Amino acid sequence: AGVQWEKVIADVRSGTPVKVLWEELFEDGTVPVEYPGFWKQLRRRYPELPQSMHRVFAPGSRIEIDYCDGIEILNPATGELLSTQLFVGVLCHSRYAFAEFTFTQKSADFLASHVRMFEWFGGTAQLLSPDNLKSNPAYTRLATHYDVAVVPARVRTPKDKAIVERTIQIFQRWFYFRIRHRTFTSLIELNASLREHLVAFHAKTHRIMRRTRAEMFESEKPFLHALP
Repeated sequence: AGVQWEKVIADVRSGTPVKVLWEELFEDGTVPVEYPGFWKQLRRRYPELPQSMHRVFAPGSRIEIDYCDGIEILNPATGELLSTQLFVGVLCHSRYAFAEFTFTQKSADFLASHVRMFEWFGGTAQLLSPDNLKSNPAYTRLATHYDVAVVPARVRTPKDKAIVERTIQIFQRWFYFRIRHRTFTSLIELNASLREHLVAFHAKTHRIMRRTRAEMFESEKPFLHALP
């Protein structure tokens, strides 16, 4: 099947970066051309598209944040299975990610995950885009402390954080498959395995960028804001 241009333009108009759409279509073989060719085809069909739709994130400009379902942990004392949440933050320029499992998405876990994410990156971006936030004075204080602006994704507008959702989709499938026969009995053990796999994931060559996320991160690192 060829490109469904009506669907593409609907996604673009709802806020999905054109480059993210091209990556998905290029990876599944629907689009055989490189990104500049895809952009030209899109503009030819929809000449009213502003140039600003061609979103490229500058180094150090933006981190997108999201949660997804985690992996159950076995409590060896009781046999009970404990559910977890997977927190993921992605630097939009390099696609370099931080991830960790927590038991909840409550404020204390949410804020602590941010602090560990900033330490993992060794800095912060100009802007954070978390999932839609309810009024959260503690999050405002954290953002002020790290001197970073916050632009929450809009409710029911997943395209606002298309890069982190795409990263979660790719990493989750790859990681969960690799550890599918393992049983974890603590959050520490689960996160240690996650960290090892995250390093390996970043060392894989990105099929579109033709560089590893680790290499792209090294180029982005000098543009991050220093930690306070």
